[in-house]
Amino acid sequence: MALKNWAKAHCVYNNQFGFLDGTSISVMLTKVFLLYPEANVIELIERFFIIFSTWNWQVPLRIKNKQNKEVKQEKNITIYTTTHPEHSITSKITKTNQQIILNALLFGLQDVVKFISTQTKKGYQKKNKNELDYLRKKAEGSEFVKIYKHFIVFSCITEELDGQVNFCGFWRIWIK
Repeated sequence: MALKNWAKAHCVYNNQFGFLDGTSISVMLTKVFLLYPEANVIELIERFFIIFSTWNWQVPLRIKNKQNKEVKQEKNITIYTTTHPEHSITSKITKTNQQIILNALLFGLQDVVKFISTQTKKGYQKKNKNELDYLRKKAEGSEFVKIYKHFIVFSCITEELDGQVNFCGFWRIWIK
């Protein structure tokens, strides 16, 4: 849940527009948990950011490697489902979105390292309310306007509720 909130706050959470979603974040976190089963929550989050900010995304992310050792080179972030037959759950991610996601992962790593360094200075076992508030604020968000230089705002207003549902719903589908 914390990583989902982090992704939403850093504008990298929306599968419809070519970003991560809950399933892809869950698969990523599962991979980290399988690699570090004894790690605590903070260590898992730290390793999540370390692994995926430095991951070679030409190699698709799978929970379990394929038996036939067939490795397909990918251009963008590719995360496969754990079900059979497996399929990419990140097929809409573009090169531009990949760079935005990687930048967000690097900023997330910086925040976690900063948090851990303050924990180490004050004693790792101490849980200070201010430090937890710091992490909560980091997960709550960044300002969208500071991240993106160019963006378009669509506002759909109708006089009737039926028009709102039909007309605005129509445009929502086409904007994707």
